[in-house]
Amino acid sequence: MIVVGDYQVGKTSIIKRFKEEIFTEGYLPTLHLKISKVKINYGETNVNFLCWDVGGQNTQMTPFRNRFYEGAQTGIIVVDRTREKTLINAEKWYQDSTKSNKIPFILVGNKSDLVDDIVVDEQDLKDMAEKLDINLFLTSAKTGENINNLFTNLVYMYFESRNF
Repeated sequence: MIVVGDYQVGKTSIIKRFKEEIFTEGYLPTLHLKISKVKINYGETNVNFLCWDVGGQNTQMTPFRNRFYEGAQTGIIVVDRTREKTLINAEKWYQDSTKSNKIPFILVGNKSDLVDDIVVDEQDLKDMAEKLDINLFLTSAKTGENINNLFTNLVYMYFESRNF
């Protein structure tokens, strides 16, 4: 599973919230790539995913990111609902990460707990998800809102794409 999006949208926090059920205040950027193993119970099946948390900074590594995408079987594109540019860039992340491999993706509108700061509304996210023909989840890594549902849906999409 690849997790992509601009810097500071909450990619690492979403993974950490699901995996460890915690939220850490403050920002520590992921430089290049961070790999985590995530276990998901899906009915009677235990699924192990390797999460490739791809750094969102524009760095000298940008031309090499496509190597991170090879072999991915599902993906998440994270948007920070308090920063409109992250929604605009979601399409770029989708196109970059699906060039060589068409996989099921979910668009995630994160930081839904920051109600007073939201500039990317649900309709904007729905429009982008429809344009990319992918699912949408609104989440908060801080409160845990919809995090478990997000990962359960990813597993479902994975099995559906493999015709299990």
